Amino acid sequence: MRKFILRYWPLILLVLIALFIRLYRLPATLIFLEDEGRDLLIVKRMIDTLRPVLLGPQTSTGNMYLGPLYYYFITPAVYLARMSPLGPAILIAITGAATVGLLYFYGKRWFSSSAGWLAATLYALMPLPVQFTRNSWNPNLVPLISLLIVILVVNLSTHVSQNWKRDFLFLGAAVGFLVQLHYMALIFLVGVAIVMILTWYKKWRQLILGIGLSLVTFVFTLSPFIIFEIRNDFVNTHAITRFIEAKEEHNIRYKVPFAHWENKVTDTTTRLFSSLLGTEGSAPDPYRLPITIAAVALISLGLLTRSRTYFILFGLTVIPLLLVGIYQENVHLHYLGFLFPLIYLLPAAVPRGRWLLIICLLYAVPQTYRYVSWQGNNQLIRAQEVADYVVQKSAGRPYNLASIKDATISPYLYYSRLSSNPPTTQSESTLFLICQDQLCSDPEINSPNLFLTGPSHPTLTAYLGHPLVNDDSRPRRIVSQEHVSHGAWVVEVQFDN
Repeated sequence: MRKFILRYWPLILLVLIALFIRLYRLPATLIFLEDEGRDLLIVKRMIDTLRPVLLGPQTSTGNMYLGPLYYYFITPAVYLARMSPLGPAILIAITGAATVGLLYFYGKRWFSSSAGWLAATLYALMPLPVQFTRNSWNPNLVPLISLLIVILVVNLSTHVSQNWKRDFLFLGAAVGFLVQLHYMALIFLVGVAIVMILTWYKKWRQLILGIGLSLVTFVFTLSPFIIFEIRNDFVNTHAITRFIEAKEEHNIRYKVPFAHWENKVTDTTTRLFSSLLGTEGSAPDPYRLPITIAAVALISLGLLTRSRTYFILFGLTVIPLLLVGIYQENVHLHYLGFLFPLIYLLPAAVPRGRWLLIICLLYAVPQTYRYVSWQGNNQLIRAQEVADYVVQKSAGRPYNLASIKDATISPYLYYSRLSSNPPTTQSESTLFLICQDQLCSDPEINSPNLFLTGPSHPTLTAYLGHPLVNDDSRPRRIVSQEHVSHGAWVVEVQFDN
């Protein structure tokens, strides 16, 4: 260990700096909204019942669910952090720091020591990777898993693997994990499949055996989801099939006009590469196009090195970007998390462009500082203080907890479930109604549709905090309305039974 520390102390220091940046002022800046609160409620349910859930998060399109592996991944962190939402956020920060280390070791192995150092430094300090490894969310784990897949694909495709059967087994497990994090990873896996076929077609018998080995670990990794599908008439499988076939769901168009396809690919590529200098997915407008042109030119210049590994990484980057053109919905930046490590590693591997990257680094690091040192959203603090207020006001009485239509509810539900007096799912005479950023209006308080909000996951029916009804027209009166914490208003409503 001492020899390792003495040899790699600069890298250890860089990894620690990367971790510090991702943890700095985390309680004040942590994103803790509906998705994050729902995830924590599901973890609490698993801990309460000692039964694993079989479904992961619901996708934003396609009316389907992902696999549950992300929930299994964060559960130990939640438990060790004594149920604090900071636990899984810290775990994700650690995965970001781990990605820094991997980029150094494999950048050095595949290209040069300077390439490894530059790629690792960029990933450690640039706003984009920092932003996406400062909170717990299933897409934020994608960069690390995709980098592990890239490492396995390079080892197999360059035929340097000392145990190719083992690597195929690991590849299947990693792919099984990735598809449970975000459905857009499928376009990245198309690139993986093309690269593997092009580099293994002369050894087709071994390739078939390798695919079989990968399927074994893929199915094992996905087994909880498969069990759910068997029990429920393959409801998600049918939804995924409809999504891919694009017959009923129209999120994908395979026969898309060339101009439409070109615009989508261009816009997505510009958004991805211009994000190198920004924290919100894009650089300031004057710099977006020049940065994208420079980055694409620099990456294309690397093909002149005729490095087999570089061609593989280039293909794994370009193929998904070309496939984005068939997707009809808006492509958010977190959809492309599988490309984050590659957009730093590829330019760093081109010797002639490293000074450009260093200039970009000098420009972007102050943005990273401003991002991590801002005043903060205080969403974690707000959820905890609102839940404490509700429990105190309830004074041991049974109550319901709800929010208006556009306000989050899961973070408050989570902290209230941790309390000595959690809300019930029975219809009670006392309701605490939460509004955000403004006072609750009379129409909102007197609406018969108070109980339509709640975490969107079929396992959380018992954790809704209110009865599962669409209409409640009981007469009611306002007991109090107070601003509790950071833009959250709480109304105590009393129903006349």
